[in-house]
Amino acid sequence: MGSASDRKLSPKQLIGKLFEGRRKYWIILFLIIGFVVWGAISFRQRWMTTAQGQAFRLAKVTLGAIDVTVTGTGTVKPHRRWELSTKHGGKVIQVFAEPGQKVSRGQVLAQLETDDILLSIDEATIELSQIQTTLSDLQKKVDSLTVKSENQGAVTRLSVKQGQLINEGAHICTITAPYMEVKAYFNKSQAQNIAPGQDAQVFFLDFLSTIPGKVTHVAQAGQAREGGVVLYPVTVEIENQGALIPGMPVVVEIHTPNGTMKSHHEDNEISHVIHEVTAKAGGKVERVLVAEGDRVRPGQVLVELENTSLKSQVETNTLRLRQLQNRLASLQDTLEAQTITAPEDATVLDVRVQEGDTVAAGAVVAVLGDLELMEVTIPVDEIDAGKVKPGQPAIITADAVPGKQFAGTVSSISLEGKPTGGIATFDAKILVETQGKLLSGMSCDVVISTDSRHDVLLIPIEALQSKDGGYAVWVVPSLSEKEMQSDRLSPAAARKLLAQAELVDVEVGLISSNSAEILSGLKAGDTVLVFSGSSWPSNLRFRLP
Repeated sequence: MGSASDRKLSPKQLIGKLFEGRRKYWIILFLIIGFVVWGAISFRQRWMTTAQGQAFRLAKVTLGAIDVTVTGTGTVKPHRRWELSTKHGGKVIQVFAEPGQKVSRGQVLAQLETDDILLSIDEATIELSQIQTTLSDLQKKVDSLTVKSENQGAVTRLSVKQGQLINEGAHICTITAPYMEVKAYFNKSQAQNIAPGQDAQVFFLDFLSTIPGKVTHVAQAGQAREGGVVLYPVTVEIENQGALIPGMPVVVEIHTPNGTMKSHHEDNEISHVIHEVTAKAGGKVERVLVAEGDRVRPGQVLVELENTSLKSQVETNTLRLRQLQNRLASLQDTLEAQTITAPEDATVLDVRVQEGDTVAAGAVVAVLGDLELMEVTIPVDEIDAGKVKPGQPAIITADAVPGKQFAGTVSSISLEGKPTGGIATFDAKILVETQGKLLSGMSCDVVISTDSRHDVLLIPIEALQSKDGGYAVWVVPSLSEKEMQSDRLSPAAARKLLAQAELVDVEVGLISSNSAEILSGLKAGDTVLVFSGSSWPSNLRFRLP
């Protein structure tokens, strides 16, 4: 109850006193009330209500484009990433890279010590060379177990028989060539005009006949003969006609460009050409393939020997050779691995060693990534997973790069879902060329365009009503452009409009987050009701405000 002074105040004075000192608080209160009233009026200008209190608005069926998208959030990382590690380990001698540095394929990033590896390579190389020499000698001996003739002629003596054990160097047979050699002597001036290949005539004094021949060799050094005369031996090859025997007196004439050169007959010698065949490896005679008197040709097999010990040595050394070759190849790979190089053009993301560090085998030296082509993985709800396919375009944005959009492409969608909160999500990978603006680890938003169509009938998605496994739409008579553009209909006009509403079955195509494609049931320009709630009224009685 007020004081006596207050009771004497007039109503006008009393109101003034109440506001005195509290004026600023009343002003704030009036402003708040004004905003609330303005919001309510604004809402009612956009929405009308049915008798059940459900708000609705009107929308025209239009022609336009629809884009169905799937969105998600993920973290950017390089599509290609390399962790470069050591194979052998050791002390880090030099480091040539630092984080953020762009490197080229093959560029050296770090160098580890190689002294021990080089020493092992030298030792393995020496041992390998020794084994190769030993194996080569053994293989030659194995090959020589098959004794072949190196010359043409007749077998005049056979020294082995089947089953016989022989040693290396043992005599096998003698082959007499089908020609004889005449060694004729000429003085120095004559010898200087004689050369291999020149024609010769050998005159046999016993037969008084001549046999043609060919010069095969001219000695470069002379021989002192009887009386101190220095003569030069020249070898002439003639055909052995059977009646010729060593020691027959002959005279040799050789036709040269400077005339015929004649030898001194008392110094000339004639002899058979004999080839002795010996065993190059010991063993047991398995087969003898010739007999005395047989004529043989070069390459013809004469005798076959068997030596199991020799073949076993070849196998053992062959195995050892392969082991050394593999070890040497492994050491070479290890040596190359001590030089850490970039596998491709990339950017250094991290360097995990310093000069002087001692690292074990398998230690990561540096991490590289291709920042030109990045990858974002987003979880896709099981409802949308079937829509996402490789090759679909995507738009990527990141708060760290404001105002910039990056074009991407879906590279894959997981075939196995991950349970999350009672539903499954499927990982979709999106490749994006970032020109180096998106860095590894940045968060980004992805919008994948799964389907789109142009010049199709569209209505707001809120206008759709489920009906018998399909869809229906409330259609009302079309209004004029002026009526559609007005803030709200009069109560009478709204009642009239709603009384004429008709539920029409429609066939729906694509559905986006805000629009639905109508394939049949509506035409462009039709007017439909769009409800603000999720339930659908059984009648549309309009409730006046």
